[in-house]
Formats: sequence, C-alpha cells, structure tokens
Amino acid sequence: MDFKTTKSRIAQALLLACASFVTPTQASPDLSEFNLVFSDEFNGSELDPGKWNTGLLWGPYLQINNEQQLYVDTLGINANDMLANGGQTPDPFEMTGSSLKITATPVNNINQIPPRPAENDPVWDQYPEYRYNGDDPADPNDTFYQPSDVEHLSGVITSYDAFRFTHGYAEARVKLPEGQGLWPAFWLLTSFYVEDVPEIDIMEFLGHDPNTVYHTYHYFEPHNGWNQISTPSFETIGSDWTDGWNTFGVAWDPKEIVWYVNGVETRRITDAEYTIPNQAMYVIANLA
Repeated sequence: MDFKTTKSRIAQALLLACASFVTPTQASPDLSEFNLVFSDEFNGSELDPGKWNTGLLWGPYLQINNEQQLYVDTLGINANDMLANGGQTPDPFEMTGSSLKITATPVNNINQIPPRPAENDPVWDQYPEYRYNGDDPADPNDTFYQPSDVEHLSGVITSYDAFRFTHGYAEARVKLPEGQGLWPAFWLLTSFYVEDVPEIDIMEFLGHDPNTVYHTYHYFEPHNGWNQISTPSFETIGSDWTDGWNTFGVAWDPKEIVWYVNGVETRRITDAEYTIPNQAMYVIANLA
C-alpha cells in the first residue's frame, strides 16, 4: 500500500475482488504535488508491526454489526495462540511475496477460537488501547462476548498506531473474494470519539453479489443527540469485481469527498450536502 499526503496514497496491497466497467466522470486524481508519507507493498515475509495493528481499537473480543467472525490479533493478544506457536488458532494472514492475503476460516475442532484471557490476567495491561473489554465471560448474566457467536476466524489490519491523517488521498489495490457471507472492506475511521466521529467507507463488497462495490460516508451530530447521518451506499457496477485486481481510492479535503475506482471518479459529496470531517483518521482493511 502507498499513501500520499495532504493527500495520501495507498497502492499495491491487499489480496482480499474486482474488474472495472465504470463510466468515467473525471480524469484520475492529480497526485503530482503530493508527498508519499505512508506505504506498504506487502512484499516482505511478514506483516510490519511498525506499520500495522491486527486488532481493532476495541480488541478482538467485541463483535459488532452481528458479524460472525473474530479478528485474530496476531500482533497482539492472540500472538501465542497461533498454529506456529503450537496453538490451534489459524493465522488469517499470508504474505505471498507481492501481496497480503486475508483468509477467513470456519471454527471447528481443529481451528479453535483464541480464548479470552481472564479479567484479572495481567496480559490486558500490555494492550491499553483495547476498549470495551471490561465484561466477565464467567458471568452468565453478561452476554457482551460469547464464544458461541464466533463462527469464523479472520483478519483486520489498521494503521492506528503508525499513521493517521487529516485530509488527503488514500488508495489500495485489491483482489476481492466471491462467496456468500464474505464482506471485505477498505475504510477510514477516526481515532477519537469526539466531534462528528466520521467514517469513510472507501470500498465495501458483499461476496454473493460480484457485480457491485459500495462507497459510503457516516458521521454523528453530537449537538443533536448523536444522531447518525449516512450518505446512500453509492454503488459502482462492474461485470465481476472478483475477476482480477482493482484500485479503490478516496480524495478528502475540507470541502468534499471524492471516490475513485481504477483512477476514475465514481461519486462526490460536498460540504453543501454533508458535514465534511476535519478529524484525523487511520486506515483499516478487513475481511468480515
């Protein structure tokens, strides 16, 4: 992935589906005056812990959106549960030599969910960034995290500790998977839940519908009872987004957000329609 600033750029990255048949509305974004400030081509033998976290900000033991996977935190609290270390938890990440491949694995007798450490386990002190892990799995009245809700083990990478930016251009070159229930995404999220709590979904894909990718922007109105505002889930239609590699990008400045697919503008929103965020955000790529 490559990032460029004030506009950033991510390129050449994740093996996660695509081939583009969009109608051009504008030429590729002009990146000639941008400076590269964050990048990863994923051409090494392992994920770079100086660039990536493998857990969401709230840690692996909080499932959201009724999702069925647990993101194995291979660089964090689940490191000792990996197969390479004698455990029974498969590693969702594979470095192919030219890309990062994320694989979701069904939970079974061989592929085991990494156990949640006890509440008083000092291991929690090593991960102060985890939030919302204060529940007690031994309490039958506490249903915050239930291992029975986890049906798959998968992966997420975030640049939370290494790179955040306010306004810029970001992109990733992605190969998407086809299959019922698969939900890969490439997105930006704010570091702090203050102001409008923005989220820019650069690309989302549903594996049962190989012809459509989605682009969405969400934020809240703290002054209005934290009312959530969302754009429509803008659709970009192709013949089969799982047929090869494609590049998904977003340009974000104080006045507008513009989405690109393979260098072609597909959607644009302005501050006349929505509140454009001015909070630093970090990069996330995942397979839900």
